[in-house]
Amino acid sequence: MAAFTLYEEGIMRIYGGWEEIFPYDAPERADKILAECDDICRKLGFGGLWFLMGTCLGIVRDGGYIQDDNDLDIGPKCSEEELEKFIEELIKNGYIRDGVSRHFYKYGILVDLRPMYNESPFEVSFTEIVYKGRAYRIPKLIDEYLRNYYGDWRVKKPKNPTNDYSQKDK
Repeated sequence: MAAFTLYEEGIMRIYGGWEEIFPYDAPERADKILAECDDICRKLGFGGLWFLMGTCLGIVRDGGYIQDDNDLDIGPKCSEEELEKFIEELIKNGYIRDGVSRHFYKYGILVDLRPMYNESPFEVSFTEIVYKGRAYRIPKLIDEYLRNYYGDWRVKKPKNPTNDYSQKDK
């Protein structure tokens, strides 16, 4: 796997040479991002990294990434102020922020940062799942969480040509 330097990634973005890579198509790159972000969470005292949305679904159901998912949905459990420290660490570690949003790129993969603020019952407590030898956090009410977003989440859906994999079953 060829790692891009911060400079190379910046040049690709500025000159339109950016090619977004889905985690499914480059799992070793995605795995590296997960490990780096987990290390940052632990360094800052936030415990471990949380898997959310499509990343959570793929890891729990498939043991990996979903083919149509274009990003990594992850986040620390922290306050808004602590989130700024997390973002500073991401940037120090070569992540490129997409404007002022909570979207970052590294190794061509989009990271959708979704901090946990205890605002829903799914954010209050967690359990751990081991993925690639590391313990990550997922909502403790995992069945309810995934059913809330994906309906019958245990059944894989056919590849969606519009890449709108987030719709619940009707």
